[in-house]
Amino acid sequence: MREHVCGQSRDAGVPCETRVAAVSRYYFDAATGSCRAFQFSQCGGNGNNFDTLEQCEGFCLESQCPQGMGLRAGPSIATCSAAQAMGDLTAIATPDTTCPSHYSCVQPLFGSNFVCCTSSEHVCRDAVTAGTACFGAFLTIQRFHYNADRGQCEPFQYYGCNGSGNNFVTKRQCEAACQPQVKNACNGVAPLNDEGDYVQRCSENVPCPRGSWCNSKGYCCPHTETACHAPRSIGHTCLSQRPGTYWYFDSSTETCLPFAYSGCGGTPNRFADREACEAMCINKLGECPRGMAPFLTTAGTKQCTLNVGGTCPVGSSCVRSNLGEPICCTSTAQCPSGRSAYVIPGSDSFVACLPDDDNCPQGHQCMQSANVPGFYMCCTANIKRMSAVAAIRRSHGRHSPTMMASLLTSVSPSRQHSRYELAAAAPKCPSGLHSNGQRCTVNEIEGCPHGYVCLGGESIRGVCCKASPKCKKRKKPYYVGKKQVLTCGDEEAGCPRGSTCTASSIEGVDICCMTKAQPSSHGSSSSGHEKSEKPHTSFSKVPKVVPKCKDGSLPFFALGSRVPQQCTSDREDECPEEYECDMATDESELRFVWE
Repeated sequence: MREHVCGQSRDAGVPCETRVAAVSRYYFDAATGSCRAFQFSQCGGNGNNFDTLEQCEGFCLESQCPQGMGLRAGPSIATCSAAQAMGDLTAIATPDTTCPSHYSCVQPLFGSNFVCCTSSEHVCRDAVTAGTACFGAFLTIQRFHYNADRGQCEPFQYYGCNGSGNNFVTKRQCEAACQPQVKNACNGVAPLNDEGDYVQRCSENVPCPRGSWCNSKGYCCPHTETACHAPRSIGHTCLSQRPGTYWYFDSSTETCLPFAYSGCGGTPNRFADREACEAMCINKLGECPRGMAPFLTTAGTKQCTLNVGGTCPVGSSCVRSNLGEPICCTSTAQCPSGRSAYVIPGSDSFVACLPDDDNCPQGHQCMQSANVPGFYMCCTANIKRMSAVAAIRRSHGRHSPTMMASLLTSVSPSRQHSRYELAAAAPKCPSGLHSNGQRCTVNEIEGCPHGYVCLGGESIRGVCCKASPKCKKRKKPYYVGKKQVLTCGDEEAGCPRGSTCTASSIEGVDICCMTKAQPSSHGSSSSGHEKSEKPHTSFSKVPKVVPKCKDGSLPFFALGSRVPQQCTSDREDECPEEYECDMATDESELRFVWE
């Protein structure tokens, strides 16, 4: 009834038999998602006709969400991208098209725009309210709310307008939203609970804890090693969930046995029935490659045929297990924040890679997964989210669908050992510093995220290491960018005039330092080629003399080059923006920063 009324178009009515003045009324405009005023003749019309703005907003505006409350944005509910609602990773997210934390993008009950509504996990925790009486103080209807203290859905009287999101038309709707069955959450494997003993939900912006993955239904499901290798635990009693009989895997006998579960807490070694336990823990088909999880059915892990489309459900791909059996697996690894994974054309699988080999498609680079330690995958090279479809099209010439089998082979468990052996040969951070896996060019401006520095040992190519090297007492670093120090060494550029290559606060890393009385961009010391103050290391050698700009500033270095780039003064198109061609200290012409 509500959908029918609010979905009707504006109707100003028909002329009355007796002459009466038109009055101001309000109607819900489905196109804009807001209540708007109009002039009503007082005769005819339809149900989308309200005496006050409060009545219109309470009856239509606040009732667009299938469940929960909408996020108000001025006179309407905040809109979002339809692609986000459908889980389309090819859509580019912007602040105007995505919903904030605790809200989900859904199709409204009426209206043409997708809107932001309270997430289901928060709907069930909202306090119940009777709302406001917008059509008479004595007119109420029965609704249902979830009582978190009792762990059940209960009826209450609703006045018809406003109120909280903990408001359901039927008891079945309430139970479906707030009392999810463990069998439906993770295919029989018990989903993780949060600190409040509620079933933990997840999304693209709310990741799962380590040892679990976010399935397509938005539940945190434990990995095989997390569930099967954990000890049995009966948990504790609580009000949010009821006790019952569950199954656990006994590793000593390699069998699945029943036990009485108290209702909350405990370990992930908990299954709804014996079939689910045996399917995950007594697995004769083997395990998925690192970074992937098996697609489970009532019969266990789903088998498939390699290189034959349609043998695995949407969202999973057919790959070889560690035992060599073809099984359906879903990709669980995630790229670092703000980056998107490269998806193999014609599949739903990500591409594993080697951190020391540039084997990712154009526009992507090999990075360590944010949630699977030691697993490297191809992610977008820039921080801005990139369309997966565009990435596939750009790289189609390098990675066509016919190459899918070879790309999937790169994530096979049989390749894990050789991949880690090759990874050992990649540039590593000195002194045990942590790396985010990102490859870089030494001293490239903003080549690494904030808080990281590019270190390459004997090479101009290196990796981003989490470090903030500092100069010794009474000296300060020479900065080439915002909080970015200039590293130095035999394979790198020399230090600008007025600074010297000096041992930093981090062992094995040398940086350009100058006395605190000298500016960072214009040195004036007469001794610009002093020797390093510490013995040479693999990351530090006495720098060779290189030409500088006459004012002491650092010249322009082309990406990957170890020497300043030269130019001719009669050409204006050779220097990049903010640079111009001028004489250097050795009388050669090169580029320097224009200031």
